[in-house]
Amino acid sequence: MLKPVDLDFFDHCALLLEESQRLREKTEQITVRQNASVTDFIWLEVQTAHTFLNAAMTTKIEATKRRCLRKALCAHDVVVRFLGQQEQVHSELRKALDELMARYESLAMELYPG
Repeated sequence: MLKPVDLDFFDHCALLLEESQRLREKTEQITVRQNASVTDFIWLEVQTAHTFLNAAMTTKIEATKRRCLRKALCAHDVVVRFLGQQEQVHSELRKALDELMARYESLAMELYPG
């Protein structure tokens, strides 16, 4: 013989469903903010690498040139690692990374030919 279901049970199920939907929406909002933060960080790393390349171009001290080139390459590698973890990479960001590497290679060859 079946027992009757208390009507409060259905009210409780409805509340749980609402809470589940609210948590899903909150998770989506957090994901969007996190992705924006990662993108901002990547852009800052690209800018930092360009700053190191600028410093390498302007300094007269060989040790500083080498150090700046190493740091620019390191910043590039950080960006590559982060991009490897991203499912979608914005085409502007990929283009900026390619331009950064081309500039690095050109400067390295100019400063240290052969």
